[in-house]
Amino acid sequence: MELLVDEGDEVLLESPTYPHGLDAARRNGARVRTTGVTPQGWDMEYLVDAFRQRRPSVAYMIPDFHNPTGALMDDDERRVLVREARRAGSHLIIDESGAELAIDSGDLPAPVAAYDTDGRVLTVGSVAKLFWGGLRVGWVRATPPMVTRIMAIRQRVDLAGSVHDQLTATHLLSDVLRIRAERSRQLRRNRDALLSALRERLPDWRPSVPGGGLVLWAAMPQPVATALSEAAIRHGVHPAAGPVFGVDGTLERYLRLAYTRPPDVLVDAVDRLAAAYAETLAHPSQPRGQLYV
Repeated sequence: MELLVDEGDEVLLESPTYPHGLDAARRNGARVRTTGVTPQGWDMEYLVDAFRQRRPSVAYMIPDFHNPTGALMDDDERRVLVREARRAGSHLIIDESGAELAIDSGDLPAPVAAYDTDGRVLTVGSVAKLFWGGLRVGWVRATPPMVTRIMAIRQRVDLAGSVHDQLTATHLLSDVLRIRAERSRQLRRNRDALLSALRERLPDWRPSVPGGGLVLWAAMPQPVATALSEAAIRHGVHPAAGPVFGVDGTLERYLRLAYTRPPDVLVDAVDRLAAAYAETLAHPSQPRGQLYV
């Protein structure tokens, strides 16, 4: 983002969104604008209006099993996204970190870059989500001139990634079809166990049922996400509160829950989370920050 954004430029992000994408925009002095996304998908009319009215320098989007909602953008929506970015003169940073993590069967849409005709789409991804979280090997797909510019900026941070990690990733990629199938079975089992436990222990919650990725987005009846997250830590559970993924303290009715652990661990985690939720409702915390009347 440092390459594409000057201080004061407008950057378009989804809300909710991946927190580090939001941090990157703020760190570069951008004016953050948002467009909504839910587990049911994107409001494309609003997204089109955001490009036409704001004409952002950059839009950072997660169309593949969106983090945190799990939404998947279809082919027509991807085509519209690139078309509107072209008309607005915007670059698109497309985060494909979860693109290989389909759980349910069905055809997947083409990459967003498939609709790019003038080099405005930069695609980023990682092998960490598919293979192992500790294997920190990522990549950027862009035009050759853009890659050259990215390399120049990269050298301000370090000269190269771990050779050992890159060789490990290369070895695993040679067996990627088998690994992807096994990962899909594992995640399906975990997701279904987490959903079942939530329906039993927290029936008034409304969790998403993502078709892929690593997380689900749970809506609660009360806006207590931050207080609940603090209480959950005392019970040995670490959910991510909705406001972490939004702007200016919004999304207090939501939690992001990961299903990367085995079913028995997830069931136990939901039991602990339910106890923390009951505690939070019984002893609500006082509002923090400024009060507007």
